[in-house]
Amino acid sequence: LEEALGVIPDKMELRCEARENLAIAVVVMHEGRNFDNFYNDIKSEVEAITGFPDRVERPSIFKRERIATISTIAITGIDDPNSLFAYADKMLSRIQRNKTIAQATLKGFSDPLIDIRVSETALRNLGLNITDVTNAIRAQSLDLPAGTLETRRGDLVLRYANQKRKPREFAELVVKSSTEGGVVHLRDIATISRQFEFVEDIVTFNGERAALIEIAKTPNQDTLKIKAIIDQILAKEQDLAPPGVTLAISQDSSPNILDRLRLLTENGAQGL
Repeated sequence: LEEALGVIPDKMELRCEARENLAIAVVVMHEGRNFDNFYNDIKSEVEAITGFPDRVERPSIFKRERIATISTIAITGIDDPNSLFAYADKMLSRIQRNKTIAQATLKGFSDPLIDIRVSETALRNLGLNITDVTNAIRAQSLDLPAGTLETRRGDLVLRYANQKRKPREFAELVVKSSTEGGVVHLRDIATISRQFEFVEDIVTFNGERAALIEIAKTPNQDTLKIKAIIDQILAKEQDLAPPGVTLAISQDSSPNILDRLRLLTENGAQGL
């Protein structure tokens, strides 16, 4: 485990501890790096380990983030879950481009799944089986760290980033080709859609189905300054939103800070 985690990019510290019937590894990331990529790198490396002893349980991987939630933005007005997810996901990407935002997370949905339903008739006609399709998907949907390239000006972190995440991306995968140049794409033999693992796992806000974007800060960031930036983002996103779509703050921790500051000011004034 220690050897596998040693190659993780953006790693600041690695601690391993052995206890009775238990081994724990803690990996600490350099501040300011992409935490989701960091987590996925660790997950990929651990899941690729094949040398564990017999009867050992598969490792469990948990996030231990030193962050604090500032505000949560609720998005309502879109009834279709897939359309709501797609809209919220695009908004999340725009928010994550703001370098001041330490972390933004989409909530309100169970884990998204790509549902691929392959036609048995199409497989028979092409001389393929389900294993051929599975292998083609695995070979063309990868997101893995590729090591570090040392240069005179510093080290460059290499990454093979080609994991498919959307139905249209899976649709373009090649499942069979011929020497004459013929190509069969996954879309030619299957229907592809995004589903959610648990349909009943939903969030409502003011009585409507909602998507939530949870925005957090690091311990070194100022809560009130981050909240001001969130207010600017909210106003801009509301201007971009189509008719019927509403954005609102559903959770806000900044009033607690303001109350404490007001109390300190009043106590200070009384003391004088």
